[in-house]
Amino acid sequence: MIRVALVVALVACHGTDELEKKVTKLEEEIATLRKERQFLEVKHVQLLKEVTELEQKVDELTKKAAPPSFGARPSNRLQPKPDKTYSLAIDPMDSIEGSADALVTIVEGYEYACPFCERARATMDELEKRYGKDVRWVGKQLVVHPQIATPAALAICAANLQHKFAAMDHVLWEEGFKARQFDNSGCEADADGCPKMVKFARKLHLDVDRFRTDMKGSCTSWLSGNRRAFEHLGANATPTFFINGRFISGAQPADSFATLIDEELARAKSRVQSGTKPAEYYDKWVVDAGDKDLTP
Repeated sequence: MIRVALVVALVACHGTDELEKKVTKLEEEIATLRKERQFLEVKHVQLLKEVTELEQKVDELTKKAAPPSFGARPSNRLQPKPDKTYSLAIDPMDSIEGSADALVTIVEGYEYACPFCERARATMDELEKRYGKDVRWVGKQLVVHPQIATPAALAICAANLQHKFAAMDHVLWEEGFKARQFDNSGCEADADGCPKMVKFARKLHLDVDRFRTDMKGSCTSWLSGNRRAFEHLGANATPTFFINGRFISGAQPADSFATLIDEELARAKSRVQSGTKPAEYYDKWVVDAGDKDLTP
């Protein structure tokens, strides 16, 4: 069929012998392209298979090599209920974006090896645009892939102590997570620190000596505190959110968050009108009044 079409298209302009040569050449080129396409399709399937196998091996190695100190997933634990308010204090070392006067606080537990956490970034940006000064975001590290996510968790803490949270956060997602540039857990104890994290710190013009010291010192204690706080409330997956103490899990659409935010915002405004100071709202009505555990 292809040959007939080619002949019809060219017959008006060329003689029969010349036409035959051109058609033959075009047929050979088509045959070559088909072979190349078949080869690429087979290669594509092979590569997908290899990628899947590698991802499975990484998961297996991560589980085998995972140290017990950070991010161990507790089993058979109760889950927080979305209709309850849970007490989750804000640590001075947490990453905070927004005003202390904000009536709604979103505490997010996340890590830099979690694709759903990366996806949730856009949702948090959208919520910031929707609610402005009424909402603040508090970031805590909840490490569930300790072998590769622990160094980044310590790095964001150390950068935050030098007031470079936003810059390090961007680098850890764009050059760390997306490029799969992970250090191995435990490198913070080495004399030279974690090589990839230190490289990022130098790029951001941080005090590298202080950065290394903070990673293996105060940030290690902070990370342990994050883990205990979330595990105490039954939160053991990422991303995990508490909106004024109310639980929501996963990279859900912005509207799912907005439902809770609107409820909490209305409640907060009512309490502020009754005398609660905005800057004291979270501590009074979430930390002090919220449930301290998962009792039914």
